[in-house]
Parts: sequence; C-alpha cells; structure tokens
Amino acid sequence: MMEKADTRPIGGMIILWIIAAGFCVITPLITYSVLKPVGLSIAAQNWEARPAVILSSHVQNRNRQYRLRTEYSYVWENETHVSRRTFFDETLGVRKSYYHQLNRQLSRHESRNEPLSVWINPNNPAKAVIYRHIRWDKLGAGILFLSLWALITFILVRSALAELKDGPASED
Repeated sequence: MMEKADTRPIGGMIILWIIAAGFCVITPLITYSVLKPVGLSIAAQNWEARPAVILSSHVQNRNRQYRLRTEYSYVWENETHVSRRTFFDETLGVRKSYYHQLNRQLSRHESRNEPLSVWINPNNPAKAVIYRHIRWDKLGAGILFLSLWALITFILVRSALAELKDGPASED
C-alpha cells in the first residue's frame, strides 16, 4: 500500500515562522509598555509633593478615545519648572466622563491662590507627575491584552515548532 505524500508547501511554513517571530519580537515591547507605569508609580512613592499651578488643561479626543493634556508649573529650589505629565500611563482611554471630570478638577487650579499638589522627583526635579497612583483599570486592560497576545504568540510558536518537527513536504 502506498503512503499518501504530504503536500504542505514550504511557503506556508515560512509565513508561519515569520508571523510567529513577529509576535515574539513585539511581546517584550508590549510587556514593557504595560508594566512601566507600575514601576514608575512604585518609584514615585519617594517623590516629594509641591504646589503647582495649572497653565492649561484639556481633553483630547481621538476617535472616541481620550487623553488629558495638561501643562503646569512648579518651583523646586527657587527654580521654576514646567511639566506636562499627568499620569505615568499616557495611553489613550475610553472613559470620556472620567477625563472630563479630571479636567474640570484641574482647571480649578489655574490660579496661584488655588495651587495643586504635584509629585516631583527629588533626584531629577524636571520630572513631575500630577497623579502618581497606579491606574488599575488601565493596568487590568493592559494585562488582559498582554495575556491574549502571549496566548496567540504561544500558539503560533507551538504551531511553527510542530511544522518544523514534521518537516516541510518536498515539492515536486
């Protein structure tokens, strides 16, 4: 009895390997972007609070995704600094009312009579942030996305390794 020849083309295996390699290369970048705000929030626990004045604040809307754009000034050791960092996580968000509520709160601090406390890195006073806490909703969404990405990466790599183990079919 003759065995049926495997007719899988080598081109499909190469494409699978390219896609799997792409997912593998991007995975550390996604991991870094998801976890970086956590590390910064932990490090900022040693930062010092100082009064600041809001220079400008508005909600930026990009296709129903929102970002708070804020600029503020503060004084550190008799030197005035200007910063734009509101959160450590600067990715877009979908909670429109949340961003508008924060914008209204920040807009109340546009006068020297109504300063806002910001957190300043004592080792690098040019770096400051208004909200140093971990944004749990953004972290949860990031971890969910990272988990799905990692699962897809695992499946692609496992499939590519299985193809390699079985070997490509010889083309006639």
